[in-house]
Amino acid sequence: VESSVPRVKGLGLLPVVTEFCGEKATYRVRARVRGGPGWLADLSGMEVRGYEIHMGRTRTPAPWLEITHRNGAATSVPDGAVSPDGRVWGCYVHGILANDAFRAAWLASLRGQRSPRGAAEGTDAVETLVERSLDRLADVVAQHLDIAQVEAIIKAGR
Repeated sequence: VESSVPRVKGLGLLPVVTEFCGEKATYRVRARVRGGPGWLADLSGMEVRGYEIHMGRTRTPAPWLEITHRNGAATSVPDGAVSPDGRVWGCYVHGILANDAFRAAWLASLRGQRSPRGAAEGTDAVETLVERSLDRLADVVAQHLDIAQVEAIIKAGR
């Protein structure tokens, strides 16, 4: 988007073509794993959550993910690309590794093991930990900072 170069060849690790656009897409998303080669086959049907933030569209012949909700509204958008052996993969869903069951399955695949799916599905401990940490930080900031004074400074433009 910020370059005068009209076309750039990528690394060639995935069968994709990406077209950059001038408008940024930002969504909170829920998606469902369609399956795929290797470790992704065990995850077919698993739901994941995250967010999209990108300025482009990517086409691929075999998406492994389907975005089912954007900002709470139902949708059906194929997403993601994966190499034939399942070892190289990507998608537009940022924060996908914060989904405990998904992350555990991917890590198990790196160790050459089958997915421990089910043990962690639905718990999302990382997301809960982050939310609790942010809540504690907000409490400390509110306790020790004069928020009214900060707002006055912002409004005054200083």
